[in-house]
Amino acid sequence: MQLLGVRDGDDVALVSDAGTPCLSDPGAALVAAAAKNALPIQCLPGPFAAAVAIAASGLTAVPFAFWGFLPKKSAERQTALRRCVQIAAQQTAMTHAFYVPGRDLADVVADVQTLVPTGQIVIARELTKMHEGYLRGTAAEVAALLTADNLRGEAVLLLEILANTQLQAQPVLDPVALVRQARALGLDRKKALQDIALQTHLSRRHLYALWIAEDHAGSGG
Repeated sequence: MQLLGVRDGDDVALVSDAGTPCLSDPGAALVAAAAKNALPIQCLPGPFAAAVAIAASGLTAVPFAFWGFLPKKSAERQTALRRCVQIAAQQTAMTHAFYVPGRDLADVVADVQTLVPTGQIVIARELTKMHEGYLRGTAAEVAALLTADNLRGEAVLLLEILANTQLQAQPVLDPVALVRQARALGLDRKKALQDIALQTHLSRRHLYALWIAEDHAGSGG
C-alpha cells in the first residue's frame, strides 16, 4: 500500500462515518501499513479504550475478544490467558484485548511469553492522554522495550493469535513437591493449598490429604 506523503511528514486522517475506523472497515490496511513502517499513529477516542487500541494496532481487528482485567496472581492469570486464547477459531487469526495496570505489565508480558511466545503483542498506553504510546512485537521484544515510564498509568494489552497457533504445554507440576515446599517455608496451610490448587488444578480436598500425609510422615506415624 502506498503511504503517499506520510513518509515525508504529512498528516493523514482516516475518518469513518460508520463507527470506529478499522473495525469491519478497510482502513485497517492503511493502519497496518503505517505500523509496519514505524510511522506514528494516533487515534481519537472511540466507544471504549480497547476499540481505540485495536483501531491503531495494525493487528487483526475482526474477530476480536475483549476480556477486561486479568487476575493479579500469575497462576490464575496464566490459566485465564490459556482459557481465553483457546477460544479463538482454529482457522482464522484473532486478537484478544485485556486491560492491564501499568505496574502489572512486565508480569503479564512474561506470562504471555510463557504461554504463546510467537504471539504478536501491542501495548497501548495512556490512550488519549499526554503520554500516549504504543509498544509492538512478540512478548520477548516488548519485554525488552519496557521501562519505568512504561510501567505507569493504564494500558490495553492486545494479543494476536494466528490460525492454528499451538500454545506452550503447561509444565507438569508435582503436587507432593509443592506441598513439601510450602510446609518447609512455614506457609499458612489454607492459603498454600489454595495456591497449589490453582497451579495444579487439583481439588483442595486431594491436596489436604497430601498435606496430612506429610504430617504423618514427619511424625514417623
